[in-house]
Amino acid sequence: MISPKEKYKPFRRWNADEIEEIFGLRQVPQSESLQTLLAANAEVSLVEQERLGGLSKKLAENVEHWNEEELKLKFIAQLLELVDYDTNGCKTFADRIIAAEVNGKILSGTVDVLIARGNRLPKSPLLCIHEYKKERGSSDDPLGQLLAAMIVAERINTGSGKNAKPVFGAYTIGRLWFFVALEASSYAVSREFNAANTTEILALYRTLKFFKQMIPSLLS
Repeated sequence: MISPKEKYKPFRRWNADEIEEIFGLRQVPQSESLQTLLAANAEVSLVEQERLGGLSKKLAENVEHWNEEELKLKFIAQLLELVDYDTNGCKTFADRIIAAEVNGKILSGTVDVLIARGNRLPKSPLLCIHEYKKERGSSDDPLGQLLAAMIVAERINTGSGKNAKPVFGAYTIGRLWFFVALEASSYAVSREFNAANTTEILALYRTLKFFKQMIPSLLS
């Protein structure tokens, strides 16, 4: 019999190798879902470009000494507020706990940012974002922890009667952003986006903004 301790494992204790082995996932070089997201060419207004330039400059000057909360407050929150995901039947939720039992394991943890359908409580999670401050010397596995959250999001969605749709995620390591798409038993990871670079932050923002345009199809 599996003990409660062996059955329960929070997001923070997972790494990508364990996720692949226990849940039968495999990483693929590319996926149609991720390619669709990254091919984004969402329009960015002059006002948005100016705001993004300021955010990128602030990040470049401060990322080395900001702590986790300062990075979220002074950069990530402002970037996501500019996108404004509180439309199309979705909202932006912060520091929310999600959980599900998958393959005999109870996965549970706090997601830094969750784009999901819902009003007071998140439902049908569509995008999970995990934030990590350290760029060097970290023993954490941000990809593994993000995948654990995405597996839970996928189980919540299919359990609510929705047709299986890809689940998207992103994790940040300091100034660097990576997008992840999970579909069935495979996942793909994007190249890095350096948000402290004024050109790269535009590409990052176009991707985030295009995801907003994808929401209605993911909810259908």
